[in-house]
Amino acid sequence: EAGMAPKYNRKCCNLTKEEIKAKEEAGLPYTIRVKVPAGKTYEFNDMIRGHVSFESKDIGDFVIGEEIVYHDVWCGEPNKYGQIQDCPAIYHSHKIISQLPYRKGLICCGDKFITKSQELNNIIECFPSALAVDMESAAIAQTCHIYNKPFMSIRQISDVPGTQYQQEQYTNFWNNAPQNSVNVIKDILDRI
Repeated sequence: EAGMAPKYNRKCCNLTKEEIKAKEEAGLPYTIRVKVPAGKTYEFNDMIRGHVSFESKDIGDFVIGEEIVYHDVWCGEPNKYGQIQDCPAIYHSHKIISQLPYRKGLICCGDKFITKSQELNNIIECFPSALAVDMESAAIAQTCHIYNKPFMSIRQISDVPGTQYQQEQYTNFWNNAPQNSVNVIKDILDRI
């Protein structure tokens, strides 16, 4: 819709348990998403900005990465594209994710901001199941792999590269992202 920030269309949000099971058994990649409730107004007092109020319709869903991969790494044969030498091709998040009632998916990571639709299309061409792109998750996953520690990556979508409203999306994202992230983390901690 014109003037609105693009968000996940929730096409799989209301799948039945049977549909979810069939997709999992087929080995289809999936994403954990934190479903932001519709029709809510969030208000709080910020010590710097004062009273803050925003509508849930203006918040994008969160993506919790079940799998993490580098989208810009090639170490040569016998490694797969995205694989660091002597590391897994794909890093898998802590098994606790399977107990959370959210959708799961692939986060692709690289060393630069993705600002153009063609850059995003190139990533999707290599990793068709990608649901988010960032610059941090794979480094965290790699470090945790090296030290044999579990990890979980939670991403809130800030903008969609190459869209008409990308700069506005990114600017507005910072108005709500910190509190949204705290809310999601609290919810996850309450569940585990």
